[in-house]
Amino acid sequence: MPCYWYRTNQTMQPLKAVKIQAWWRRMLEVRAAKKPLRRIFEGDVTGLTGLRCLVLIGVDDEALGIWTRAMIQLGPEATLAQAMGERSTSWLVLMRKAALLLVLSLAYVPESPNASLYLDLLMVLLSNERAVAASGAQGTCSENRSQNCRSRTQ
Repeated sequence: MPCYWYRTNQTMQPLKAVKIQAWWRRMLEVRAAKKPLRRIFEGDVTGLTGLRCLVLIGVDDEALGIWTRAMIQLGPEATLAQAMGERSTSWLVLMRKAALLLVLSLAYVPESPNASLYLDLLMVLLSNERAVAASGAQGTCSENRSQNCRSRTQ
């Protein structure tokens, strides 16, 4: 039995080493590809290009923290107003992916110093009242709205 294990190990070891080396080379290539994205992101943190780079960078606590701080400094209205611009479709798709990155980062590192900022921004993005206020739309019926709106809900 020990002889069989030894022969199997001797034949499998080089194959496993090749797989590990290939994985490591891919990791180095990914890191090298993310460096220019990081520079572009830092040049346009709150813009659409910066958001694209952030999504491509992925779960990076430092980059997410920079972006979240910048978006919170803009304020909820300015953050959500981008959804009404000329590139609203791109912004909405990228924002959904960025929100997922925030949730993943919270799941991986809940004790991160940026965790409270992530939650604050997620609350802004998920707030129906702020979205309605930013869009200027009449999203729900309230007491002081027209009789027509009330009659539709009855």
